[in-house]
Amino acid sequence: MAGKLGLGPSEMLNKEETIRQIPNVNQEQLNGGVIYHDGQFDDARMAISLAHTIDAKGGCVLNYMEWNAFLKENDTIIGVQATDVLSGETMDIKAKIVINATGVFAEELMKADNINAPLKIRPSQGVHLVLNRSFLNSENAIMVPNTSDGRVLFAVPWNDHVVVGTTDTEVSEISYEPKSTDEEINFILANAEIYMTRKPTRADVKSVYVGLRPLISATGKSSKALSRKHLVDRSESGLINVLGGKWTTYRKMGEDAIDLALKHEPLTDKKSGTEHLQIFGFDAASSWENALHVYGSEQEKLNNYGSLESLSDNVYISEAQIRYGVQEEMVFTLEDMLARRTRCLFLDAKETVRIAPKVAEILADELDKDQFWQTEQVNQFNQLASNYIL
Repeated sequence: MAGKLGLGPSEMLNKEETIRQIPNVNQEQLNGGVIYHDGQFDDARMAISLAHTIDAKGGCVLNYMEWNAFLKENDTIIGVQATDVLSGETMDIKAKIVINATGVFAEELMKADNINAPLKIRPSQGVHLVLNRSFLNSENAIMVPNTSDGRVLFAVPWNDHVVVGTTDTEVSEISYEPKSTDEEINFILANAEIYMTRKPTRADVKSVYVGLRPLISATGKSSKALSRKHLVDRSESGLINVLGGKWTTYRKMGEDAIDLALKHEPLTDKKSGTEHLQIFGFDAASSWENALHVYGSEQEKLNNYGSLESLSDNVYISEAQIRYGVQEEMVFTLEDMLARRTRCLFLDAKETVRIAPKVAEILADELDKDQFWQTEQVNQFNQLASNYIL
């Protein structure tokens, strides 16, 4: 279906070929397989690269800025009131166009604009378990097309680990830090052990992380049946709402939002240019063998920020990354560094807790913070990390 954009042809495999591709697959009742190609990326680094791109194109990126309310004039939105949560300063920010692209929180903002807004978000929770790479022992992923609840199950090699998931559980409460349930964890482990020769247990889980899908509500449908497509809407007050969608289609979501906004507020005669825009750090020759490949063309720059030797044997994070994060990527907290600029917390939560004091020490030196700040940051991070440890 991808045509010339496809990564490779799909093909049927017999039993022997399937075992050769994935030696750890359970061979009982195995008849064969199908191999197809998909892409993967580091979502934390992708988000940061997009922020860099905004900055490089003349945009202003504000970190730790919390929305409080919309500013209106004659029932038209003319900006937002927001608070810098680090300093506590509240300010009014005027704008000709305001876009609500807040994922699972989008409905809350729509209701603040119009209490009778017809569109709704039905959040669905997805849980992922991270295991040692040896559980898969392959460069290929396993995809189970029909698990006990009818969903697809993946076991995917990722950052020298294996991610297994996912679940699809409707939730009534939206949280900044959603938590997995025993039922979800047991479901993933029970289905994974059917297809793996090494049977993973709770003790083998390096990290468990949870995401909320911002599905658009539909009467009478379960979350599994709801479309993952996005919808862009403009309210009577002029608020542009981006609903649903996922990382796979983020460019199209942005394009649709900008084109709709400019249709009603023609600030320029140009349409969105995201389709052909190279992201900050673009480097077609970047090698995946290099742990810093996610920095793209910025890799060499990191040499100027300190040692590139990893602080851990289990997850890669270096002094250079930490100092670069503060100076170039708006890092203000230990959580920023260990969960949002790198994926350490998501790969091995216990190991990340172990190295957290050393990372905090380097951050404190770079941010000119005292020992009290370090202790406070480590305590706050340990509390967060407890949600990722079984």
